[in-house]
Amino acid sequence: ALSADRSLRSHEQLERVPVHLCRASKLLVLAGPSTFDRLWCSLEIYCWFVTGGMLRDAVVLPVLGSGVAAAGDAVVALDSYHVLLCTADWDVAARRIARAF
Repeated sequence: ALSADRSLRSHEQLERVPVHLCRASKLLVLAGPSTFDRLWCSLEIYCWFVTGGMLRDAVVLPVLGSGVAAAGDAVVALDSYHVLLCTADWDVAARRIARAF
């Protein structure tokens, strides 16, 4: 999620994610193979939906490297997605999530 205030630290920006997403009329997801591995991406998309976002207002754009292998990697990553398989630095993640909510 983007924040207009670059002076904020990362956990302060994360605390504002639900507010930014509530106010947004559209969601743009720049999706590459690692998008589905990162916990923060899942958290932002989840926040979008629980704050009233509608599937019809979400746009997913693939961000791929060159070649057929990159496209295949993205398909495999999406096909095998499960939030329990997402990765994060759990100590940092726990503190940030607690502050955000």
